[in-house]
Amino acid sequence: MALSPIERQIADDLLTHTLDLFRLDASLRRGALDLLQQLQNELRTKLSLGNLTAFDKTATQRLLAETSAIIDNYYRQIKQKSDEALNALPEVEAQAVRDALVGVGYATALAPPVHFATAMTDVMIQGAPSAEWWSRQSTDTQFRFSNAVRRGIVQGRTNQQIIGDVLGRGPGQGILEVSRRNAAALVQTSVQTVANVARLESFAQNADVVKGVEQISTLDGHTTDICIAYSGGQWDLQGKPVNGTKLPFNGGPPRHWNCRSLLVPKTKSFKELGIDVPEKKSTTRASVDGQISAGTTFDDFLKRKGPAFQDEILGPGRAQLWRDKRITLQQLLDLHGNPLSLAELRAKYKVA
Repeated sequence: MALSPIERQIADDLLTHTLDLFRLDASLRRGALDLLQQLQNELRTKLSLGNLTAFDKTATQRLLAETSAIIDNYYRQIKQKSDEALNALPEVEAQAVRDALVGVGYATALAPPVHFATAMTDVMIQGAPSAEWWSRQSTDTQFRFSNAVRRGIVQGRTNQQIIGDVLGRGPGQGILEVSRRNAAALVQTSVQTVANVARLESFAQNADVVKGVEQISTLDGHTTDICIAYSGGQWDLQGKPVNGTKLPFNGGPPRHWNCRSLLVPKTKSFKELGIDVPEKKSTTRASVDGQISAGTTFDDFLKRKGPAFQDEILGPGRAQLWRDKRITLQQLLDLHGNPLSLAELRAKYKVA
C-alpha cells in the first residue's frame, strides 16, 4: 500500500530533517576523530620517553597502566560530548514531527508537545546502552595498544619502530585506525537510534492522527540487504505488521551499524478525522537519480535500474530469483529479520 499524497509530504519533510541529522552526526564524528587524533599524539609522546627495549617487566606494566588511563580518559571525553547532543535530540525530533504534521494541516488534531524527561542515552544501541559501547571501545583500544607495545619490546624493536607498528607510518595505518572506524559507526548509529526512539514516541503521542509507520530506505547502491527487504514495510503503532508486511518490526531503524533508513507516519486522512479540507497532492523526494515519487519502494527502484545494477546490489543468483518472481525482496530475510544466503533462499523456496 503506497503512501498517500499527504503522507508523502510528511515523509518529504522528515527526509529533509534527516539530512540535518546526518550533518549532526558528521559534526559529532569529526569531534570524536579530533579527540582520537589528540590521543594518538599523546600516546606517541609517551612511547618516545625512554628506551622501550630496555624496560623490565615492572617498567612495561607501569607504562601500559599509564597509557590505558590516557586512552580511557579520551573515550570518556568522546562519550560526554556525544551524550550532550543525544540528550538534546529528542526535543528536536518531537518538534520536527510536529512541524511535519502541522505543515499538512493537522494542527488542530495534535496532542500538546510533551517534554522528554528521561535521558535518552540509555536507549539500546544495537543491543547495548551507549555507555557500554564506549566502554567496550576504550577497553578494546587499550588491549590492542598494550599487545602491540609488548610485542615490539619482546622483539627488541627500537622506539621508532614500535611507534610505527602501533600508531602507523601513514594515513589509515596503526591500531587506532580500527578505533576511528568504530567510533564513527557508534556516533552515527547512536544519533539515528535516539532520533528513532524519540520519533516513535512523538507518533504515539499523536495516535489520534498517526495510525502506523512505514520504513523508507535510502535508494542507492550502498543500501544493505536488510534495509532493501524492509523498504516500504508498514506496522501499526504497536509494531504489528500491516498491509502485506511480513517482517517483524524489531524496534525499527537503525537496523544495523551506519543504517540510514527512517520511519515515516501513516496518518488518518482528513476525511477520517472529519476535517473538510482538500487532501495534499503528490510530492517527490531525492535519490541518487534525482527527484522520484516519495512513495517509491526499493522494489520499484531496482526495476527501473536494470539487471546489471540488480546483480550488483543483490548478487546475480538472488537477483535472478527476484526477477523470476521466485522471491520478493522481503524474502531476502528470515522471519526474524536476518539475512538469508543464496543457498538458504534456494532451499527454502525449493529452487534448483
